[in-house]
Amino acid sequence: MYILEGMWKGWEKVNKRVEVLQRRKRMLASLPEVISRAYEARGNRNQLYSYLDSQMKRIEWNIQPAAFLALSVTAAIAGLVTGLFLLRNIASAVAIMVIAVFVPFLVLSWKVQKHEQRVLEQLPMAIQLFTVEFEMTKSIAQALARVSEIAANPLKRYLSQCAKDLTAGKQSARVFNKFSSDLNCEYGRLWAQILLAAHEDSTVMKIMPRLISRLHQQRLLIQKNLTELSGTRRLGVLLNILVVPGFIITQVLFPDTLEFYSQPIGRAVILVLFLSVTAGIVLDQTLKKIDL
Repeated sequence: MYILEGMWKGWEKVNKRVEVLQRRKRMLASLPEVISRAYEARGNRNQLYSYLDSQMKRIEWNIQPAAFLALSVTAAIAGLVTGLFLLRNIASAVAIMVIAVFVPFLVLSWKVQKHEQRVLEQLPMAIQLFTVEFEMTKSIAQALARVSEIAANPLKRYLSQCAKDLTAGKQSARVFNKFSSDLNCEYGRLWAQILLAAHEDSTVMKIMPRLISRLHQQRLLIQKNLTELSGTRRLGVLLNILVVPGFIITQVLFPDTLEFYSQPIGRAVILVLFLSVTAGIVLDQTLKKIDL
């Protein structure tokens, strides 16, 4: 009986631990990729630096990971000091600190998403041109090199590097794995896999027209979604930005509000106000992501 009871309690502990891990996984999945990946790598400095460095190189930011993290910490300290001396509210100061520490990561996330969107927009034409060039040259490296001469950045440098690596005789699996990582979208990874397979059997190229058709449909869908959501998102961003100056202006125009904000209820209102800004910024970053 005692053995069964002990086993049952142990099973309950395991279930609770699994539930906690699942909730944390769902929470991280709802955050922008840059923030979630940085959080996952927080215990490994080399891994964190490597991830940040790769993302900043993709968007051509000449910033070292250490400097980026120092900027985030500086912003957090500035936010904390501002909250303590301007608002004289510890809870609000902590909320401002949380907002400030995320700002550099949110900017980086926004730049990375714009970069990925640009790559996705370039892919259909690039794959179509590649198919034509491959029919004439029967060489993946030459076809990629010719397309890279026509394409614009950021796709241009990925195509050019992939062609150079193949010409240099590097292992095809590594070359196309890197190419897949550079493109970093579902159809880009699929294209890289097709190229890897075609490196051994060129008949695989017959499925290219189907890939091009799906890409065109996906791009039209993304453009439609972005158009429909752009107005709502801009309004949300504007409201988030106006919260802080609106709070300061209210204090200047109506000095009597300082007495209210010094009370527990007023402090709670301030805390909810700044937490709503944090939630609004993260929600905006999350909603604008489109799963491909």
